Amino acid sequence: MPTGTKSATLLQRPIFHILILVAVGFLCYSNTFHVPFLFDDDTSIVENPAVHGLQNFLSGGYAAVPNRVVGYLSLALNYEIGGTNVFGYHLLNIAIHVVNALLVYALLRLTFRTPLFRRGCDDTEAGPSANYLPFLVALLFVAHPAQTQAVTYIVQRLTSLATLFFLLSMYLHVRWRLAELSGRGFLSVGVLGTFLLSLVSAALAMKTKEIAFTLPFAVVLYELAFFGVPKRAVIPKLIPMILTAAIIPATMLNLTKPAAQILSDVHSATAVQTTLSRWDYLCTEFSVIVTYLRLLLLPVNQNLDYDYPVSHTLFELRTLLSAAILVALVALGCWLWRKGSKPAARDLLAPAYARLTAFGIFWFFLAISVESSLIPIVDVIFEHRMYLPSFGFFVAVVALVMMWVERKKDAAPAAAKGAAVAIGAVALLFSGATLARNMIWQNPVTLWQDVERKSPGKARPHVNLGTYYGEMERVEDSLREFEIAAKLDPVDPHALSNLVLLYVVTGRTSDASDACTKLHQVDPMMKGDLKLYQILKMPGNGDPSLQAVQGVCSAFR
Repeated sequence: MPTGTKSATLLQRPIFHILILVAVGFLCYSNTFHVPFLFDDDTSIVENPAVHGLQNFLSGGYAAVPNRVVGYLSLALNYEIGGTNVFGYHLLNIAIHVVNALLVYALLRLTFRTPLFRRGCDDTEAGPSANYLPFLVALLFVAHPAQTQAVTYIVQRLTSLATLFFLLSMYLHVRWRLAELSGRGFLSVGVLGTFLLSLVSAALAMKTKEIAFTLPFAVVLYELAFFGVPKRAVIPKLIPMILTAAIIPATMLNLTKPAAQILSDVHSATAVQTTLSRWDYLCTEFSVIVTYLRLLLLPVNQNLDYDYPVSHTLFELRTLLSAAILVALVALGCWLWRKGSKPAARDLLAPAYARLTAFGIFWFFLAISVESSLIPIVDVIFEHRMYLPSFGFFVAVVALVMMWVERKKDAAPAAAKGAAVAIGAVALLFSGATLARNMIWQNPVTLWQDVERKSPGKARPHVNLGTYYGEMERVEDSLREFEIAAKLDPVDPHALSNLVLLYVVTGRTSDASDACTKLHQVDPMMKGDLKLYQILKMPGNGDPSLQAVQGVCSAFR
C-alpha cells in the first residue's frame, strides 16, 4: 500500500511502523523469559516424553496429537535445543507473537489495495487514515494484555502458532489475488507460487490447532468483503482453499467406518473432557463471549482459571442479556456491511471503512466459533481463546474510528493524526498493563495466589497452590489449601490423596484415616495423583494406625 504523499512523515513510514511493533512486542514480554513451566506445561512438555527431542517425536510421539503435530513439533525442537530451559520456549513464543503483529499489519496494508478501497481512488491515495489503520491495529494486537495467556503460557503456543499460519495463509491469498487482478497470469511463477504457499500455510495451520478450521470461511468472508462476489473464473481457484476445511475432520475420523459409527465418532470427537451438554455449553458461551469483549475493551481482573457459572437455559437473565448484546453486534455488522456496498460521491471512503468494520465484527464471531459454540470443552472460558478473534475486534474498533475520520472531509488528515495519537496512547497503557500482568506469571505461587483471590470458590486453584506450597515444604500452608479444596469439591481425588499425606506428616493420623476412607469411596482404584509423595518424608513412629495409613499411601507410589 502506498504511504500517501511524498511528504509523508516518519510516523507514516512502514519501516518505522515495523520497528515499533517489534520493539513493543519484545518490551511487553521482556520480563517473561524465565517464567517457569506452569499448569498444563507440566503434562504437555515436562512429563511428556513424546516431545523430549526430535527422535522421540518423529519415532511415534506425533501419533498422539494428529491435529496438533506442527505445534508439538515446535515444542520438540525447543527440547532438542535446550531441554527444559524455559528461555528458548519463551523466546520462540514472543517471536511468534511479534510475527503475528507484523502479519496483521501486512494483511491490512494489502486490504487498502483491494477493489473496495480502490473504487474511485487513484493509485496513490486511499484516504489519510490508510496510513495509520494497519499500524494501529497491529499495535493494539501486540500490546494488549489479553494476549498474555497465549504468549507467556508456554503450551498455548499452539494458539499463537496456529494464528501465525492462519494469517500467513490469508496474506498470501490476498497477494496472489491482487497480483492476478493487476494483469499477471495465474500460471506465472510468482502468482502460482504464492497461491500454492497459501495452501501449504493453511495445511500447517490445520495441523497446529483446531481453531484453524475456520480459515477457509475467513477467506470467503474476505473475498466477499473486499473483492466482491467471486467471478466465474475465480471460483475454481478458491475451491482448493475451501477443501482444506476437510483436513481436521479427516484426521479425527475414520471415514472407512459405517455411517452410524462415524456419526458416533463425530459426537465424541467434538466434546473435550467434559460431560456438559452442548446446549448448556452454548448457553454459557453467550455470556463468555461478552466477557471476552469486555476484556478486550477493558482488560481488568484477568484470570488464568475463571470460576464461571454454567447456564442451562437462554432465559436466565445473564444469558438473555448477553445474547441480546451479541445479536445487536451481528445486526450492526450487517448494517455496516450494506452501507459499505453503497459509496456516495461526496463521501467515498467512509463506506469502505464501514465494510471493514463489519468484516472485523464477523471475523471475531467466526474465529471464536470453534471454541465458543456447540463443541463443549471442560473449561468454558480461557483467555487464550481471544487471540485469533481479537484481530477482528481491533480491526472493527479502529476502522469505526477511521470511518468517523473520513467524514471530516477537509479536516480528515488532522483528524486522522489525532485519532492515531489517541489510539497510540491506549496502546501505551496496554503495554504497561501487559508488563504488569506478566509479573504475576513469574512463579507458580504468585500466579495461583492471583487465581485464588479471583476464584475463591473453585477447588482447582487451591489444589494447585497447595501442591506448590508442598514442593516448597510449607506444610501448614499446603494443608490449609487442600482442606479448602476438599470442602469445595469433596469428590476430588487429588485433594483427598494429598490430604492423606499431609495429615500423616503433621501427625493427624485419625484425620488421615478418615481422608483415606473418603478417598477409597471416590477413587477405589487408588489412581489419585500424589505429586507430594516424592517430596514429603513420612514419619515412622511405630503407631499401628499410622502404619495402616502408610500402607494405604504406598499404593500411590
